[in-house]
Amino acid sequence: EVERLGRDLFAGADALHARLQGLPPSQVARLAASVAGRPLPEPVARAVAERTAGNPLFVREIVLELADAGLLDRAPERLPLPLTVEAAVQSRLDHLLPAEKELCKRAAVWGRPFSAAELTALGVSGPGPLLLGLGGRGIVGAVGRAPREEARYAFRSTLIADVAYRMLADALRAELHRRAAACLAAGAGPEAEAV
Repeated sequence: EVERLGRDLFAGADALHARLQGLPPSQVARLAASVAGRPLPEPVARAVAERTAGNPLFVREIVLELADAGLLDRAPERLPLPLTVEAAVQSRLDHLLPAEKELCKRAAVWGRPFSAAELTALGVSGPGPLLLGLGGRGIVGAVGRAPREEARYAFRSTLIADVAYRMLADALRAELHRRAAACLAAGAGPEAEAV
């Protein structure tokens, strides 16, 4: 049904329909080795390829989780391989230090690149070292900035931001949005739409 709707929507348009396939096992092994910084044992690479169906984002998240947990050399039948990419991201976030996990959840409220000051406005104490740690794990990274502007950071993947955001309790999420709006309103030349 969805495929028929897609054809109808683009009928007569100059559009190309491409059916994406997962990476073959050999490419999964290469990607996994690149992410891990070393080749994985062949049985582990094969297990990752089977579980992820070659989805590059899923491969990346599983390998990073296994590397963080020191499990890259474990027998494949003993590997805690999550069933979905969202579960892999959730597992990575759950294994962070509590302050790092809390920073991720609060940063996700911004829905865009954020600064350390904006994190502080949402109740994150001393975000600098936490951001460095999360950067080293490939969860956030610094983004370009103009001279004399405060450094800005962004999640490496919108999926990580989405999963972190869903981890917030409803009442806290509402409170953090109020704080974010107040922070934006107090800034120089706030945009009404953003507030």
